[in-house]
Amino acid sequence: MFDTALQIERRWGLNLWDDECPWNTSVTFTLGEPGAARKDVEWKGRTQRPFQSIDQRLKFSRWLDIFQRLGGCLIVQRVALADLDEISKWHELTIVASGKGEIGQCFTRDRQRSMFDRPQRTLACLYVTGMLPAESFPGVRVNVIPEVGEYITMPGLTLGGRCEMMLFEGIPGRAFDALSDVAGVDEQLNVSQELLARYVPWEAERSASIKLADRQATLKGCYTPSVKHPTARMPGGKFVLGLADAVVLNDPIAGQGANTAAKCAGVYFDRIIERHQEPFDESWMQGTFECCWRQHAQASTEWSNLLLLSSLTHVVELLRSAARLPNLADTVANGFDDANAFFPWIADPLQTRGVIDSFK
Repeated sequence: MFDTALQIERRWGLNLWDDECPWNTSVTFTLGEPGAARKDVEWKGRTQRPFQSIDQRLKFSRWLDIFQRLGGCLIVQRVALADLDEISKWHELTIVASGKGEIGQCFTRDRQRSMFDRPQRTLACLYVTGMLPAESFPGVRVNVIPEVGEYITMPGLTLGGRCEMMLFEGIPGRAFDALSDVAGVDEQLNVSQELLARYVPWEAERSASIKLADRQATLKGCYTPSVKHPTARMPGGKFVLGLADAVVLNDPIAGQGANTAAKCAGVYFDRIIERHQEPFDESWMQGTFECCWRQHAQASTEWSNLLLLSSLTHVVELLRSAARLPNLADTVANGFDDANAFFPWIADPLQTRGVIDSFK
């Protein structure tokens, strides 16, 4: 998570790992040569403020303990649509933050705001130990392999301590897609190392002695990036409000998911407090989401989508130009914290070239 989102956690006293988690201060971008296992372009941008990445298993379990100590009632169960309907009857406001299962399907797709109708990448994530550190200014390292996909790493904190977080983003049907067929965690690790040796050898050198951080430190799958309508009417007549992945589900290529979720939680919190004694009706729910969309989610969604469309000439030109313009590299790196910094110019090729020229 980048600094703006971390500030929201600090506001509520939820930054419980600042002394343990490695701090990151850079974004390194590497573009490989098409059809060759060599670097074509590489640059490193420095972020104005440090950022961090924490295993959500660690984060959420601790937060749930705090929730209960503060008097919250935690119920662990599968929630079907009928359960959600019943929950909504007994509460003034019901917020759904899960994009999975039956309750995640109650929100309908917003076709105007959803660019894709199928998964754009197959995903495979591993938390490992034993990776050699980057030489200086640690941070997220984004490797783009044309016609194959992306390989991303970042130092983070997991259940057993510090680790390196590896993410493969495979173009469906291409080489990284092989990870979707592995049977077990050991095979996922082995295939990952083989793919690095073949396609990202400069990263394979760092990963020769890696081991899984624990036996559950892997994840793989795919999903369609989408934006959904933020409210859903329950069979009993009440409306529920969606949050985070339930209604804004972006590909992780730009690292926006947890950041957008935290930012929108902050917006929702403030809107709830401002509501006083007025009811949380559908109009209020819609307005709350639109506020979140305008402030944060729209830019995060559009930035993520642009990075998935790796063939866009002006975006490639921007990323290439950052290799010879250090201040531009820093600007791009800091845009991951607040994607609004990229708009509206990044959506227009002429404006993008104007921004590039302004750094010369």
